[in-house]
Amino acid sequence: MSSICKREFANLKKEFDERLTNQYNEFIEKSDKQYNEFIEKSNNQYNEFIEKSDNQYKKFIQDLDNMQNTIDKLVLEFKELENNDSLSSKG
Repeated sequence: MSSICKREFANLKKEFDERLTNQYNEFIEKSDKQYNEFIEKSNNQYNEFIEKSDNQYKKFIQDLDNMQNTIDKLVLEFKELENNDSLSSKG
């Protein structure tokens, strides 16, 4: 009887160990998958953020260039008006 109990206990322990190992492996596999999905989403969000920031920066620089060009044109026009004014007051 004792050997039957020992054998049965050994079989139950083996079955328990197999189930526990399988559950552990499934848990690790799911965790790895979730982690990889999280990293991929994070990387995608980061890349989108960088791309948007880069585009906003480029637009900002372009706007500054446009403003500087407008200011330069206005300064030239003002100088021409001053020159015309001084010529007409001399003549």
